[in-house]
Amino acid sequence: MGGPPVKWIRLARNQCALNSDNVGGLFPMTHSYQIVGGTSNDDMIKKVPPGTKHLVFNCHGFPNKPSYPAHLAIGQTLKADNLGCCAPLMSNTCSVIWLSACNIGGDGLDLCKKLAQVTGCFVVTQTMGVPDRRMQRDCVEDYYYAMPQYIEPGGTMISRKNFFDLHDILEFTPL
Repeated sequence: MGGPPVKWIRLARNQCALNSDNVGGLFPMTHSYQIVGGTSNDDMIKKVPPGTKHLVFNCHGFPNKPSYPAHLAIGQTLKADNLGCCAPLMSNTCSVIWLSACNIGGDGLDLCKKLAQVTGCFVVTQTMGVPDRRMQRDCVEDYYYAMPQYIEPGGTMISRKNFFDLHDILEFTPL
């Protein structure tokens, strides 16, 4: 994508945000839920309604460390060994999972690739930190400065340009 960076990405209706209870910025979507720490991952994923096209996980992300594997700090935490709870998203109409979670696209990239494989969705993740603030309705911020990574449903990396070229098919609009 040439020219100035995109600031916002409008997501087609029907979208869903799962917001951890320890982040301040909430994503106002068609369906937006606050997930209390300790909520079972199965119960969390059951909140995603049938027909959801875009799913946002809004939570803290932690890369691999010797003391704990890469994970998304939401529900009981999502780690590589428990991502099977996300498999129901494959039978949903979900096409893109947007991770608003710091640093998970670096040393946690394998977790993100596995999430794409388990769900059959594209996954957009961030290598650097992202802000913790309220978003525009039906939008995600394009965290171009956080070195985003784009992953195809099979777990293979795709370029930013090739991902954005799919915006009509994946039903999102760069603003």
